[in-house]
Amino acid sequence: MGSWGFWDVAPARPTTVRHERLTVFEPGLPASQRYALRLLRNAGIASGVLGIFSVVALGVPAGLAIIACFIVACALVARRLRGHTRSLVASVRLDEVSEESVLIDEIREHLTRLDGDRRSGLLTPVEWEAACWSVYERIGEPDRVAPRS
Repeated sequence: MGSWGFWDVAPARPTTVRHERLTVFEPGLPASQRYALRLLRNAGIASGVLGIFSVVALGVPAGLAIIACFIVACALVARRLRGHTRSLVASVRLDEVSEESVLIDEIREHLTRLDGDRRSGLLTPVEWEAACWSVYERIGEPDRVAPRS
């Protein structure tokens, strides 16, 4: 995970398919919003942990109310910030290589190199942001929250 975004790999079915998702933040996005997007990535786990502790500490009705408030807050933050990310997704059998997974690897490695160059002083913050914009635009349309049906 870099300052540019994050990369997730998860098995869809054990030993047969893996899902990869590369999420890139809009360059220039404030650190607080990047942090919020990273937290949203783990909102499901956080709501479970929060639920267990709040039910044990406060009882079932109060615990459920806290969980509901947390979920609504996460949904509101996600709706506001998701337009500032772009993602590539690939679902690949373990014995195959897809164009999407190759593209994800290329972009992830490039962004990781850019981060290293910025940290070591080879790139100025302006050069780093310009390079990240070119990658961000290459990915395509901003992420959208699915419309309600």
